[in-house]
Amino acid sequence: MVGTYNFKLITILILMSFIAVFFTFSIIKRLFISDKKNRIQLFLLSALLVSVGLWGLHFIELLAFPLSLISTGYFINYIVFSWLTAYITSFSIIYVSSQKKLPLSSLLFGSCLAGLGGFGVFYFNVKSLKIATSFTFIPNVSALCILAAIAVAMLTILVFFWLKSDSGSHRTYTRILFSIIVSLAMIGIQITYNNAVFV
Repeated sequence: MVGTYNFKLITILILMSFIAVFFTFSIIKRLFISDKKNRIQLFLLSALLVSVGLWGLHFIELLAFPLSLISTGYFINYIVFSWLTAYITSFSIIYVSSQKKLPLSSLLFGSCLAGLGGFGVFYFNVKSLKIATSFTFIPNVSALCILAAIAVAMLTILVFFWLKSDSGSHRTYTRILFSIIVSLAMIGIQITYNNAVFV
């Protein structure tokens, strides 16, 4: 179920997504070259920063892609669950992509965890809305959303992994290009998410 799109917010959302993805390259590179002594603390702090950005983007997405649900407030517990899910999602992406090697098992595990987490953030954000209208999540559409989210997460991890140590003359342009691609993929996923909600 989708409502009328707010194209001004969508434009802002695309720009914010691009900035978030672009600067995540720097975070992952910093983690990649960090020493073992400060690595754990840096991981936790980086995941915190990225998760706040990810959660904020998901919240704005609810406003940019309304679900025809009129909210009178929010349930704090679901908002907390949403942020915790965003933190786990962020940690899995930056941890896997910042490693020196990327075995297939790590790629699949990180992608599945991030994909499930991405849908989880949306799920808890929707559940946090105080609304009078009853709604439900369509199981088969939700499953497709999760698969799509896993695919986008895999793309994101691969891009971050490949480009974290890139020092070529076109490094900035390459990061800009892939930041645009990942940002648009994230927007597409949000549209898919909305179709999983039935009012």
